[in-house]
Amino acid sequence: MARLIVLQWALMANSSYGPVIQNCKIWILQLKVNQRRQHSVSPPSLSGIAFFLIQLRFFYRNAQEHRVPEAITAISFHRKLKILVTAFENGVVMLHQLPEFVLMDKARLMVDPITSVTINPAGDWIAIGSEEHGQLAVWEWRSKSCHLRAESHANEMTSLSYSPDGLLLATGGRDAKVKIWNVGSGRAMVTFSDHQAPVTQVAFPSTKPKVVVSASLDGTVRAFDLTRYRNFRTMSVPSRGVQLSALAVDPLGDLVASGALDSFDAYVWSIRTGQLLTVLTGHTGPVSSILFNPGLEQFGRLEVLTGSWDGSFRTWSLADCEAAATSGAGADAVAGSTVLETTTVPLDIACMAYRNDGRELAVAMINATIVFFDPVAGTQLGSIEGRCDLDVAQVSKTDLVTPHKAARES
Repeated sequence: MARLIVLQWALMANSSYGPVIQNCKIWILQLKVNQRRQHSVSPPSLSGIAFFLIQLRFFYRNAQEHRVPEAITAISFHRKLKILVTAFENGVVMLHQLPEFVLMDKARLMVDPITSVTINPAGDWIAIGSEEHGQLAVWEWRSKSCHLRAESHANEMTSLSYSPDGLLLATGGRDAKVKIWNVGSGRAMVTFSDHQAPVTQVAFPSTKPKVVVSASLDGTVRAFDLTRYRNFRTMSVPSRGVQLSALAVDPLGDLVASGALDSFDAYVWSIRTGQLLTVLTGHTGPVSSILFNPGLEQFGRLEVLTGSWDGSFRTWSLADCEAAATSGAGADAVAGSTVLETTTVPLDIACMAYRNDGRELAVAMINATIVFFDPVAGTQLGSIEGRCDLDVAQVSKTDLVTPHKAARES
């Protein structure tokens, strides 16, 4: 049995410019299994050992001023066609036929460094991306034509959400923009620039694919009309300087809830009127996750779940809020929301998710542990210890930066 393995290798060196890539190589390795030792009983530790043989070495170098502007930044390999796609720091893409390493094509597709590259299963389309300005391009190398050039968010993308029909994709970014993408064409349909601070979350109501809602660090939740492409509702909190992060929309699309990072409260608004209906107070840490129970819609009940860095999640009844949202009453007519249950977990809660029928809840903590609960009985069903499989930095209580510890240290 033999298989080609493609490795990228770079030698780093220090210079007046800082660390630079001195030279780059592409190694073509052939993987062979030692059949004789595989069937041997002595020694058993050598059974099935894989041996790598270097078949060819390919060396990229540019010694001008001891700098290599053509540093390799990404590679992709098509196994069936044996095509190697190499992307460089100067935006150049090269195609080679292996194992002879014959140059098939070369093109400069970007000005900024290419950070990711992939080739489609048919081997004719190559997608490249650059994180410098969120650029994306799709290149058909046989016809030497570029079928797609798109620019995403200027900074990091913070959240994304599919519409209920799967035709649209909403993304939010640190550039304070909300973008709506057509999944079929891969192009951005519209960009909303109404927020004044990074967007933290975007969501579609499950029954309204032409409405998207976003939360931002500017303290507002905005609802956008995807038919007229406008911000038709802006919801804010009474206090200034509140940073909103977590976001949820109820199944019917009448209410929207968002949790705050600094005030440790959660807020519920009516999308129809934009009125603040109630404030959920009680957490002692930032609200990291907020959910509407999807299983109670058929029973005419409305509950919201909030999870926090204080190591607890709370279930709230929103019966009064639902009535106020339907009648159009103001916030003064709302008596408040009732805490039905408070459950504590050992560490800070990072995120939560309901099963589609609402009969099971998954709670993820910052030490990569996922705990499953029965929301009705309030009992724990099981857990997954992710620390065994994930490289996490915080694994004990002494490593955590809690609100109380931050207050003491400041």
